[in-house]
Amino acid sequence: MAWQGAPALNANRSLQPASISCSSNSRLPRSLKPSSQRSAATQLSSVTMAAVSGTAAAATAEASADKAACNAPTEAARKALFGVAEEQPAEVEAAVRGRLPGWLSGSLVVNGGGDYSHMSHMFDGYGVLAKVRLQGGKAWGAQRYLDSKAYREYTREGRVVLREFGTRAEVSGPLGELKEVLRQLAGLMTKNPSFTDNASVSLQPVRRGAAAGGPLLMAMSETPPASYLINPSDLSTTEQVTYDDGLPGDLTTAHPSILADGSLLNFTRSLPFGGFHVYKQDPTTLRRTQLAFVPDRRPLSPAWLHDFGATDKYAVLLEHPLYMSLASLLLGRPASHLFMNWQPQDETRVHLVPLDGSGVVRSFTCPTFFYFHVSNTFESADGSSLHVDLAAYDDPQILNDLLLQPLLRPARDADGAL
Repeated sequence: MAWQGAPALNANRSLQPASISCSSNSRLPRSLKPSSQRSAATQLSSVTMAAVSGTAAAATAEASADKAACNAPTEAARKALFGVAEEQPAEVEAAVRGRLPGWLSGSLVVNGGGDYSHMSHMFDGYGVLAKVRLQGGKAWGAQRYLDSKAYREYTREGRVVLREFGTRAEVSGPLGELKEVLRQLAGLMTKNPSFTDNASVSLQPVRRGAAAGGPLLMAMSETPPASYLINPSDLSTTEQVTYDDGLPGDLTTAHPSILADGSLLNFTRSLPFGGFHVYKQDPTTLRRTQLAFVPDRRPLSPAWLHDFGATDKYAVLLEHPLYMSLASLLLGRPASHLFMNWQPQDETRVHLVPLDGSGVVRSFTCPTFFYFHVSNTFESADGSSLHVDLAAYDDPQILNDLLLQPLLRPARDADGAL
Protein backbone atom coordinates (compact mmCIF):
# COMPACT_ATOMS: atom_id res chain seq x y z
CA MET A 1 0.00 0.00 0.00
CA ALA A 2 1.33 3.45 -0.83
CA TRP A 3 -0.11 6.90 -0.16
CA GLN A 4 1.20 9.79 -2.19
CA GLY A 5 0.82 13.51 -1.67
CA ALA A 6 -1.18 13.57 1.58
CA PRO A 7 -0.28 14.53 5.15
CA ALA A 8 0.45 11.71 7.58
CA LEU A 9 -2.53 10.52 9.62
CA ASN A 10 -2.16 8.68 12.94
CA ALA A 11 -4.64 6.15 14.30
CA ASN A 12 -3.99 4.84 17.81
CA ARG A 13 -5.62 1.83 19.39
CA SER A 14 -5.32 0.64 22.95
CA LEU A 15 -3.98 -2.92 23.31
CA GLN A 16 -3.43 -5.24 26.24
CA PRO A 17 0.05 -6.60 25.52
CA ALA A 18 1.58 -9.77 26.88
CA SER A 19 5.33 -9.31 27.16
CA ILE A 20 8.12 -11.73 26.34
CA SER A 21 11.66 -10.66 27.20
CA CYS A 22 14.78 -12.03 25.56
CA SER A 23 17.80 -10.75 27.44
CA SER A 24 21.31 -10.81 26.02
CA ASN A 25 23.23 -10.56 29.31
CA SER A 26 24.29 -13.50 31.46
CA ARG A 27 21.31 -13.20 33.84
CA LEU A 28 18.66 -14.68 31.59
CA PRO A 29 15.11 -15.31 32.80
CA ARG A 30 14.66 -18.96 33.70
CA SER A 31 12.28 -19.51 30.78
CA LEU A 32 14.76 -18.22 28.20
CA LYS A 33 17.88 -19.94 26.92
CA PRO A 34 20.53 -18.39 24.66
CA SER A 35 20.94 -20.65 21.61
CA SER A 36 24.04 -18.80 20.50
CA GLN A 37 26.18 -16.33 22.44
CA ARG A 38 28.63 -14.75 20.03
CA SER A 39 30.89 -11.77 20.65
CA ALA A 40 28.71 -8.73 21.25
CA ALA A 41 28.93 -5.89 18.74
CA THR A 42 26.38 -3.66 20.51
CA GLN A 43 25.56 -2.25 23.92
CA LEU A 44 22.02 -3.64 23.90
CA SER A 45 21.21 -5.53 27.07
CA SER A 46 17.81 -6.92 26.16
CA VAL A 47 15.25 -7.55 23.46
CA THR A 48 11.61 -7.27 24.52
CA MET A 49 8.70 -8.54 22.48
CA ALA A 50 5.23 -7.23 23.25
CA ALA A 51 2.55 -9.49 21.82
CA VAL A 52 -1.18 -8.85 21.64
CA SER A 53 -2.60 -11.42 24.01
CA GLY A 54 -5.01 -13.86 22.42
CA THR A 55 -6.37 -14.73 25.87
CA ALA A 56 -7.14 -11.10 26.71
CA ALA A 57 -8.84 -10.65 23.36
CA ALA A 58 -10.95 -13.78 23.81
CA ALA A 59 -13.36 -12.14 26.26
CA THR A 60 -14.04 -9.28 23.86
CA ALA A 61 -14.57 -11.71 21.00
CA GLU A 62 -16.99 -13.80 23.03
CA ALA A 63 -18.96 -10.73 24.14
CA SER A 64 -19.48 -9.67 20.53
CA ALA A 65 -20.22 -13.15 19.15
CA ASP A 66 -23.96 -12.56 18.76
CA LYS A 67 -23.42 -9.28 16.95
CA ALA A 68 -20.82 -10.85 14.64
CA ALA A 69 -23.21 -13.67 13.77
CA CYS A 70 -25.88 -11.17 12.77
CA ASN A 71 -23.42 -9.28 10.57
CA ALA A 72 -21.82 -12.34 8.95
CA PRO A 73 -21.39 -11.84 5.18
CA THR A 74 -23.78 -13.71 2.95
CA GLU A 75 -22.64 -16.49 0.65
CA ALA A 76 -23.17 -14.16 -2.32
CA ALA A 77 -20.90 -11.57 -0.69
CA ARG A 78 -18.23 -14.21 -0.08
CA LYS A 79 -18.35 -15.31 -3.70
CA ALA A 80 -18.06 -11.70 -4.85
CA LEU A 81 -15.06 -11.10 -2.57
CA PHE A 82 -13.22 -14.18 -3.79
CA GLY A 83 -14.38 -14.00 -7.39
CA VAL A 84 -12.85 -12.13 -10.32
CA ALA A 85 -12.15 -8.39 -10.16
CA GLU A 86 -12.98 -6.36 -13.26
CA GLU A 87 -10.37 -4.06 -14.74
CA GLN A 88 -11.01 -0.32 -14.99
CA PRO A 89 -7.70 1.13 -16.25
CA ALA A 90 -9.06 4.62 -16.91
CA GLU A 91 -10.03 6.66 -13.86
CA VAL A 92 -13.75 7.09 -13.24
CA GLU A 93 -15.25 9.60 -10.85
CA ALA A 94 -16.86 8.12 -7.77
CA ALA A 95 -19.98 9.34 -6.03
CA VAL A 96 -19.10 10.95 -2.69
CA ARG A 97 -21.56 10.58 0.16
CA GLY A 98 -21.06 13.34 2.66
CA ARG A 99 -18.11 15.69 2.28
CA LEU A 100 -14.37 15.12 1.86
CA PRO A 101 -12.06 17.64 3.58
CA GLY A 102 -10.64 20.12 1.14
CA TRP A 103 -7.09 19.54 2.39
CA LEU A 104 -7.27 15.80 1.66
CA SER A 105 -5.47 15.40 -1.64
CA GLY A 106 -3.39 12.59 -3.12
CA SER A 107 -3.59 9.02 -4.35
CA LEU A 108 -3.86 5.76 -2.44
CA VAL A 109 -2.60 2.71 -4.36
CA VAL A 110 -2.95 -0.84 -3.05
CA ASN A 111 -2.45 -4.33 -4.44
CA GLY A 112 -4.07 -7.64 -3.53
CA GLY A 113 -5.72 -10.74 -4.93
CA GLY A 114 -8.01 -10.02 -7.88
CA ASP A 115 -8.82 -13.38 -9.47
CA TYR A 116 -9.50 -16.27 -7.07
CA SER A 117 -11.44 -18.47 -9.46
CA HIS A 118 -8.81 -21.26 -9.47
CA MET A 119 -7.29 -20.59 -6.05
CA SER A 120 -7.31 -22.54 -2.79
CA HIS A 121 -6.10 -19.95 -0.28
CA MET A 122 -6.84 -16.35 0.66
CA PHE A 123 -3.15 -15.42 0.21
CA ASP A 124 -3.35 -16.35 -3.47
CA GLY A 125 -5.36 -14.59 -6.15
CA TYR A 126 -3.68 -12.92 -9.11
CA GLY A 127 -2.51 -9.45 -8.25
CA VAL A 128 -4.66 -6.46 -9.05
CA LEU A 129 -3.76 -2.81 -8.44
CA ALA A 130 -6.43 -0.45 -7.14
CA LYS A 131 -6.16 3.33 -6.90
CA VAL A 132 -8.24 6.04 -5.27
CA ARG A 133 -7.35 9.65 -6.11
CA LEU A 134 -8.72 12.53 -3.99
CA GLN A 135 -8.66 16.20 -4.92
CA GLY A 136 -10.89 19.20 -4.25
CA GLY A 137 -13.51 17.17 -2.43
CA LYS A 138 -13.88 14.72 -5.32
CA ALA A 139 -12.74 11.11 -5.74
CA TRP A 140 -11.73 8.94 -8.69
CA GLY A 141 -10.94 5.24 -8.90
CA ALA A 142 -9.12 2.84 -11.21
CA GLN A 143 -8.21 -0.86 -11.18
CA ARG A 144 -5.76 -2.88 -13.25
CA TYR A 145 -4.21 -6.34 -13.12
CA LEU A 146 -0.47 -6.57 -12.57
CA ASP A 147 1.21 -7.91 -15.70
CA SER A 148 3.11 -10.87 -14.23
CA LYS A 149 4.25 -14.03 -15.96
CA ALA A 150 2.02 -16.07 -13.66
CA TYR A 151 -1.06 -14.05 -14.66
CA ARG A 152 -0.20 -14.13 -18.37
CA GLU A 153 0.21 -17.91 -18.33
CA TYR A 154 -3.00 -18.30 -16.35
CA THR A 155 -5.00 -16.25 -18.85
CA ARG A 156 -3.44 -18.15 -21.76
CA GLU A 157 -3.78 -21.67 -20.31
CA GLY A 158 -6.93 -21.22 -18.23
CA ARG A 159 -5.26 -22.91 -15.27
CA VAL A 160 -2.72 -22.23 -12.51
CA VAL A 161 0.64 -22.88 -14.17
CA LEU A 162 3.00 -21.58 -11.45
CA ARG A 163 2.47 -22.62 -7.85
CA GLU A 164 1.04 -19.95 -5.54
CA PHE A 165 1.39 -19.82 -1.74
CA GLY A 166 -1.46 -22.22 -0.94
CA THR A 167 -2.43 -23.36 -4.44
CA ARG A 168 -0.50 -25.99 -6.35
CA ALA A 169 -0.05 -25.86 -10.11
CA GLU A 170 -3.01 -27.46 -11.89
CA VAL A 171 -1.90 -30.51 -13.86
CA SER A 172 -3.66 -33.37 -15.61
CA GLY A 173 -3.07 -36.99 -14.59
CA PRO A 174 0.02 -38.82 -13.28
CA LEU A 175 2.18 -37.71 -16.21
CA GLY A 176 1.36 -34.09 -15.50
CA GLU A 177 2.19 -34.61 -11.82
CA LEU A 178 5.54 -36.15 -12.74
CA LYS A 179 6.40 -33.29 -15.09
CA GLU A 180 5.59 -30.75 -12.40
CA VAL A 181 7.74 -32.55 -9.80
CA LEU A 182 10.67 -32.73 -12.25
CA ARG A 183 10.26 -29.04 -13.05
CA GLN A 184 10.33 -28.11 -9.36
CA LEU A 185 13.38 -30.32 -8.71
CA ALA A 186 15.21 -28.83 -11.69
CA GLY A 187 14.40 -25.36 -10.42
CA LEU A 188 15.88 -26.05 -6.98
CA MET A 189 19.00 -27.68 -8.45
CA THR A 190 19.64 -24.79 -10.83
CA LYS A 191 18.68 -22.19 -8.18
CA ASN A 192 15.92 -21.01 -10.50
CA PRO A 193 12.77 -22.30 -8.78
CA SER A 194 9.55 -22.23 -10.76
CA PHE A 195 7.58 -20.42 -8.06
CA THR A 196 5.11 -17.68 -8.83
CA ASP A 197 6.00 -14.08 -9.66
CA ASN A 198 2.52 -12.91 -8.64
CA ALA A 199 3.41 -9.66 -6.82
CA SER A 200 0.13 -9.25 -4.94
CA VAL A 201 1.16 -8.54 -1.34
CA SER A 202 2.73 -5.10 -0.92
CA LEU A 203 3.84 -1.89 -2.63
CA GLN A 204 7.07 -0.12 -1.73
CA PRO A 205 8.14 3.41 -2.76
CA VAL A 206 11.40 3.47 -4.72
CA ARG A 207 13.33 6.26 -6.42
CA ARG A 208 13.70 4.45 -9.73
CA GLY A 209 12.14 6.60 -12.45
CA ALA A 210 12.24 9.82 -10.39
CA ALA A 211 14.17 11.62 -13.14
CA ALA A 212 11.64 10.60 -15.79
CA GLY A 213 8.41 11.98 -14.47
CA GLY A 214 8.05 10.66 -10.94
CA PRO A 215 9.08 7.80 -8.63
CA LEU A 216 7.66 4.34 -9.19
CA LEU A 217 6.25 1.76 -6.79
CA MET A 218 7.63 -1.76 -6.41
CA ALA A 219 5.01 -4.48 -6.09
CA MET A 220 6.27 -7.49 -4.15
CA SER A 221 5.47 -10.98 -2.95
CA GLU A 222 7.55 -13.75 -1.36
CA THR A 223 9.74 -14.78 -4.29
CA PRO A 224 12.54 -12.63 -5.80
CA PRO A 225 10.94 -12.74 -9.30
CA ALA A 226 7.75 -11.30 -7.78
CA SER A 227 9.16 -7.77 -7.89
CA TYR A 228 7.60 -5.42 -10.44
CA LEU A 229 7.85 -1.67 -10.94
CA ILE A 230 4.48 0.07 -11.19
CA ASN A 231 3.63 3.52 -12.54
CA PRO A 232 1.19 4.92 -9.96
CA SER A 233 -0.29 7.42 -12.41
CA ASP A 234 -1.90 4.79 -14.66
CA LEU A 235 -1.20 1.52 -12.74
CA SER A 236 0.82 0.15 -15.66
CA THR A 237 3.48 -2.52 -15.04
CA THR A 238 6.70 -0.98 -16.33
CA GLU A 239 9.27 -3.74 -15.75
CA GLN A 240 10.12 -6.84 -13.77
CA VAL A 241 13.02 -6.25 -11.39
CA THR A 242 15.89 -8.64 -12.07
CA TYR A 243 19.02 -8.96 -9.99
CA ASP A 244 22.65 -9.50 -11.02
CA ASP A 245 24.13 -8.69 -7.60
CA GLY A 246 24.94 -12.32 -6.75
CA LEU A 247 22.83 -12.38 -3.58
CA PRO A 248 21.58 -15.96 -3.01
CA GLY A 249 17.99 -16.74 -2.14
CA ASP A 250 14.99 -18.67 -3.40
CA LEU A 251 12.40 -16.84 -1.26
CA THR A 252 12.11 -13.43 0.37
CA THR A 253 9.54 -11.37 2.28
CA ALA A 254 7.04 -8.92 0.86
CA HIS A 255 7.50 -6.61 3.84
CA PRO A 256 10.86 -4.82 3.64
CA SER A 257 11.51 -2.03 6.11
CA ILE A 258 12.32 1.44 4.81
CA LEU A 259 15.33 2.92 6.60
CA ALA A 260 15.90 6.61 7.30
CA ASP A 261 18.05 7.03 4.17
CA GLY A 262 15.28 5.57 1.97
CA SER A 263 16.97 2.23 1.40
CA LEU A 264 15.04 -1.02 1.85
CA LEU A 265 16.00 -3.63 4.44
CA ASN A 266 14.93 -7.21 3.82
CA PHE A 267 16.18 -10.77 3.62
CA THR A 268 16.19 -13.62 1.14
CA ARG A 269 16.38 -17.23 2.19
CA SER A 270 18.22 -19.98 0.40
CA LEU A 271 17.00 -23.58 0.59
CA PRO A 272 17.77 -26.30 1.33
CA PHE A 273 21.01 -26.19 3.35
CA GLY A 274 20.82 -22.41 3.53
CA GLY A 275 19.45 -19.67 5.72
CA PHE A 276 18.58 -15.98 5.90
CA HIS A 277 20.57 -13.46 3.85
CA VAL A 278 19.89 -10.04 5.39
CA TYR A 279 20.43 -7.29 2.84
CA LYS A 280 20.12 -3.56 2.23
CA GLN A 281 18.69 -2.40 -1.13
CA ASP A 282 19.47 0.87 -2.87
CA PRO A 283 16.14 2.63 -3.64
CA THR A 284 17.40 3.97 -7.00
CA THR A 285 19.54 1.22 -8.52
CA LEU A 286 17.68 -1.53 -6.55
CA ARG A 287 21.01 -3.28 -6.09
CA ARG A 288 21.17 -5.43 -2.93
CA THR A 289 24.11 -5.77 -0.56
CA GLN A 290 24.27 -8.60 1.98
CA LEU A 291 24.85 -7.48 5.57
CA ALA A 292 24.69 -10.79 7.42
CA PHE A 293 23.83 -14.48 7.09
CA VAL A 294 21.84 -16.54 9.62
CA PRO A 295 21.96 -20.32 8.97
CA ASP A 296 18.85 -22.49 9.29
CA ARG A 297 18.59 -24.61 12.40
CA ARG A 298 16.95 -27.36 10.30
CA PRO A 299 18.80 -27.30 6.96
CA LEU A 300 16.34 -29.66 5.24
CA SER A 301 13.27 -27.99 6.76
CA PRO A 302 13.77 -24.22 6.65
CA ALA A 303 11.49 -21.98 8.70
CA TRP A 304 8.94 -19.74 6.96
CA LEU A 305 8.94 -16.10 8.06
CA HIS A 306 6.50 -13.55 6.65
CA ASP A 307 7.91 -10.41 8.31
CA PHE A 308 10.64 -9.19 10.66
CA GLY A 309 11.46 -6.30 12.94
CA ALA A 310 13.85 -3.48 12.07
CA THR A 311 15.34 -0.19 13.21
CA ASP A 312 18.06 1.85 11.51
CA LYS A 313 20.62 -0.16 13.49
CA TYR A 314 19.22 -3.68 13.72
CA ALA A 315 17.15 -6.33 12.02
CA VAL A 316 15.30 -8.75 14.30
CA LEU A 317 14.45 -12.14 12.79
CA LEU A 318 11.89 -14.09 14.82
CA GLU A 319 12.35 -17.69 13.71
CA HIS A 320 9.23 -19.44 14.96
CA PRO A 321 9.17 -23.27 14.58
CA LEU A 322 7.04 -23.45 11.43
CA TYR A 323 9.08 -25.43 8.92
CA MET A 324 8.61 -25.80 5.19
CA SER A 325 8.27 -29.39 4.00
CA LEU A 326 10.10 -29.93 0.74
CA ALA A 327 8.13 -33.15 0.24
CA SER A 328 4.91 -31.17 0.50
CA LEU A 329 6.15 -28.41 -1.80
CA LEU A 330 7.42 -30.81 -4.45
CA LEU A 331 5.16 -33.85 -4.11
CA GLY A 332 2.02 -32.44 -2.52
CA ARG A 333 2.35 -34.66 0.54
CA PRO A 334 0.20 -33.65 3.53
CA ALA A 335 1.62 -31.22 6.09
CA SER A 336 0.03 -29.84 9.25
CA HIS A 337 -0.30 -26.29 7.87
CA LEU A 338 -0.46 -26.07 4.07
CA PHE A 339 3.09 -27.04 3.02
CA MET A 340 4.57 -26.53 6.49
CA ASN A 341 4.82 -28.42 9.78
CA TRP A 342 4.57 -26.93 13.27
CA GLN A 343 7.19 -28.14 15.78
CA PRO A 344 6.48 -26.18 18.98
CA GLN A 345 9.04 -28.10 21.01
CA ASP A 346 11.77 -26.19 19.17
CA GLU A 347 10.59 -22.88 20.67
CA THR A 348 11.22 -19.57 18.89
CA ARG A 349 14.66 -18.24 18.05
CA VAL A 350 15.31 -14.49 18.01
CA HIS A 351 18.22 -13.29 15.87
CA LEU A 352 19.60 -9.80 16.49
CA VAL A 353 21.37 -8.65 13.33
CA PRO A 354 23.41 -5.41 13.41
CA LEU A 355 23.24 -3.38 10.22
CA ASP A 356 26.81 -2.08 10.46
CA GLY A 357 28.08 -4.85 8.19
CA SER A 358 30.02 -6.60 10.95
CA GLY A 359 28.05 -9.80 10.39
CA VAL A 360 28.06 -10.54 14.13
CA VAL A 361 24.65 -12.03 14.92
CA ARG A 362 23.37 -12.80 18.41
CA SER A 363 20.69 -15.48 18.73
CA PHE A 364 18.41 -16.38 21.64
CA THR A 365 15.61 -18.82 22.37
CA CYS A 366 12.27 -17.82 23.88
CA PRO A 367 8.88 -19.52 24.37
CA THR A 368 7.06 -20.71 21.26
CA PHE A 369 4.70 -18.43 19.37
CA PHE A 370 3.61 -17.83 15.77
CA TYR A 371 3.20 -14.44 14.13
CA PHE A 372 2.51 -12.83 10.76
CA HIS A 373 3.53 -9.21 11.13
CA VAL A 374 5.68 -6.95 13.28
CA SER A 375 3.93 -3.65 13.98
CA ASN A 376 6.83 -1.71 15.51
CA THR A 377 10.48 -2.04 16.55
CA PHE A 378 12.33 0.58 18.58
CA GLU A 379 15.22 1.08 20.97
CA SER A 380 14.90 2.40 24.51
CA ALA A 381 15.98 5.98 25.19
CA ASP A 382 19.26 4.84 26.77
CA GLY A 383 19.98 2.36 23.97
CA SER A 384 20.06 -0.61 26.33
CA SER A 385 16.94 -2.40 25.06
CA LEU A 386 15.28 -3.18 21.77
CA HIS A 387 11.49 -3.57 21.74
CA VAL A 388 9.47 -5.51 19.16
CA ASP A 389 5.67 -5.20 19.02
CA LEU A 390 3.79 -7.98 17.27
CA ALA A 391 0.54 -9.95 17.28
CA ALA A 392 1.33 -13.44 18.56
CA TYR A 393 -0.60 -16.69 18.11
CA ASP A 394 -0.26 -19.91 20.06
CA ASP A 395 0.01 -21.82 16.80
CA PRO A 396 -0.36 -21.24 13.02
CA GLN A 397 -3.92 -22.62 12.71
CA ILE A 398 -4.95 -19.34 11.07
CA LEU A 399 -3.10 -20.49 7.94
CA ASN A 400 -5.55 -23.37 7.57
CA ASP A 401 -8.48 -21.15 8.55
CA LEU A 402 -7.74 -18.96 5.51
CA LEU A 403 -8.30 -21.75 3.01
CA LEU A 404 -10.99 -20.58 0.61
CA GLN A 405 -13.31 -23.59 0.88
CA PRO A 406 -14.39 -22.92 4.50
CA LEU A 407 -14.45 -19.17 3.85
CA LEU A 408 -16.76 -19.56 0.87
CA ARG A 409 -18.99 -22.18 2.48
CA PRO A 410 -18.65 -21.86 6.27
CA ALA A 411 -20.01 -24.55 8.54
CA ARG A 412 -23.45 -23.90 10.02
CA ASP A 413 -25.02 -25.25 13.20
CA ALA A 414 -28.33 -27.10 13.46
CA ASP A 415 -30.24 -23.80 13.40
CA GLY A 416 -28.49 -22.70 10.23
CA ALA A 417 -26.36 -20.05 11.95
CA LEU A 418 -22.72 -19.57 11.04
